[in-house]
Amino acid sequence: MKRILGLFLLFILTAAVTPAAEPEPYTRDEFPEWALNVRRGEIIAFGALPVALLVSNLLYDLGRFVVKSVEARRLDSQYAPWFFGPPSKPPLSPDEKKVVFSIGVSLSVGVAVADYLLGRRETAGADGRDK
Repeated sequence: MKRILGLFLLFILTAAVTPAAEPEPYTRDEFPEWALNVRRGEIIAFGALPVALLVSNLLYDLGRFVVKSVEARRLDSQYAPWFFGPPSKPPLSPDEKKVVFSIGVSLSVGVAVADYLLGRRETAGADGRDK
């Protein structure tokens, strides 16, 4: 027991005298440009994903409502989108859910790519003005 207590006290005392590591801020040249661009794209894509899923779900519901209404040759209220539909509205099949998710992911990646292209255009314009 004394040995365990002695080791514990030794560990505590040595941990207390070690200097705390002070974090340094990142420098501008610490990461390559492509890694910064990929990280920004990842952040934007994941940030846009909830909104993109919401939009894709709404658009898919609207499309399904239009297709089912055309097939029935009348407004088919059973397939009305979201809160306009009845509680007994037929749910999406697993394949339809995959399609909605794929559309949402594609939209969010599209937003990230658009941000990258607009950022490149903006930096190219800023470089041209500096000369």
